[in-house]
Amino acid sequence: LRGDSLGGLATLPLPAFYEQKRQKFFQDYREDAAASRPAPADTAGIGPYGPGLGYENQTATYVLYQQGNLLSLGYYQYDFSGGAHGNYGTTTASYDLRTGQRLRYADIFRPEAAQQLPALLGQAVRPLVGLHATEPLDKQLFVKQMPITHNVFLTGGGVVFTYQPYEIAAYAQGEVSVFLPLSAVRMLLREGLPLPEASPVAKR
Repeated sequence: LRGDSLGGLATLPLPAFYEQKRQKFFQDYREDAAASRPAPADTAGIGPYGPGLGYENQTATYVLYQQGNLLSLGYYQYDFSGGAHGNYGTTTASYDLRTGQRLRYADIFRPEAAQQLPALLGQAVRPLVGLHATEPLDKQLFVKQMPITHNVFLTGGGVVFTYQPYEIAAYAQGEVSVFLPLSAVRMLLREGLPLPEASPVAKR
């Protein structure tokens, strides 16, 4: 899709891109593990590196929503480079297929949305984390008021805000995806978004 690469930087073919990522992963691993490599005379039989030096990297792309001129994708990445567990997260993006352009937060929401979204997100997240409507958010989360993440994507029925692990909650909570229906955010959206015709939004 156009307009989603660094300016002036040619887009690599996918096989070349994946090979570049693979080589960088191997290079980083060898540099990090160099000091822990056993001496040649080591006879422990555990191979060039110990089992505690296992690194892992996973990437995947998911179609989260596709209808008409709207396409929303999720770019998932998991990385383990030592410690108690790996880290992961999903970066989301929506695209207007009429133009090929990515729709970022500022392309989706009007400026005044920043005043109303924290309360709407707070209402929507409570049942997801086991809170009643009047309970404070910091009983389960790291925050007293919901921050507005720009990791957001559109569907035909509303908008999804995705918070990665540790962003607003403990790792054990996992990713937290908060859905706001069009009925709640319609007047906060910019005009001209590639939403179904039955989903009118406010004019700028």
